[in-house]
Amino acid sequence: MMPENNYKIAEIFRRIADILESQNIDWKPQAYRKAARNLELLNKDVKEIYETQGPRGIEAIKGVGEGLAKKIICLLYTSPSPRDLSTSRM
Repeated sequence: MMPENNYKIAEIFRRIADILESQNIDWKPQAYRKAARNLELLNKDVKEIYETQGPRGIEAIKGVGEGLAKKIICLLYTSPSPRDLSTSRM
């Protein structure tokens, strides 16, 4: 079974991808969808990865770079809307 945090963040990333796509942004929607798919494939909770390995552990997830890692960490501890995250410069 997929860890709850991974599922929630993957769903938010898909919603962000939809928002970005509706704004005719070229490559970012694909990046968010790829990260969402890879989060869903993890057997380990992304929060546990962060708590044991820090930001580098999140960045080690395939398709997750520094920017998306920061958004994942933010989502683990807050509840911003997908629209806020899609325009964030984090």
